[in-house]
Amino acid sequence: MTHFRTVARATDLPILVYNNPPALRRRHHAGDVRGLGGRKDLVAIKESSTMVRRITDIKNICGDRYILFSGVDDLVLESVMLGSVGWVSGLVNAFPLESRRLWDLAVAGNYGEALKIYRCTRRCCISTRT
Repeated sequence: MTHFRTVARATDLPILVYNNPPALRRRHHAGDVRGLGGRKDLVAIKESSTMVRRITDIKNICGDRYILFSGVDDLVLESVMLGSVGWVSGLVNAFPLESRRLWDLAVAGNYGEALKIYRCTRRCCISTRT
């Protein structure tokens, strides 16, 4: 949290807090971001922990204080359902049209159609790794 406060003091730009335990080897807990609530320049959280329930935890602790983004390629559907309003993803580079369609369907609440694309894209990703 000291890092985020230090960055916030060094700029006038709005800041997205990036929770990415696989890369950072440290997981920010939902309660941690509550402590940043007094900083108006910290406006968003990109949740990349693979624990989609954190979106609900953050909402329960902080309400609508932060704009929430999904940061995990294959958790976007669940993230939208729980309150993410954006998606920062590498998957869109490989599947741009499918990713956009998936996003639009999920945001519209058309989960049945979104799920068809979601499962197909996931299957394609898995098959290219084997």
